[in-house]
Amino acid sequence: ITVGSVQVGMQWLNGGGFAALDAMVSLSLGAGGDHWLIESVDGGVLVIPRAATGAERLFDIFASLPGLEMETMLRSLAADPAPRAQVIWRRTLAPLLT
Repeated sequence: ITVGSVQVGMQWLNGGGFAALDAMVSLSLGAGGDHWLIESVDGGVLVIPRAATGAERLFDIFASLPGLEMETMLRSLAADPAPRAQVIWRRTLAPLLT
């Protein structure tokens, strides 16, 4: 896992991916609780295993997301695994002017 001030990345043997922090629209804990799902404004989803090397550094990034309630995230992590993905944070988009 690479964590920078503007993006998060995951590299593995056959590929990888990146998510720009300013393009993130949601953060979810995947079904079973063993991976993070980071959705971008373009609809792409970056899947990051919670057990991946360097995953602990993600908490600093997650804490910087506007409106993220860290206590809610920690409760979700401590709970029994859910059968479906749990949305931890969703970006609040400003309404369009008409």
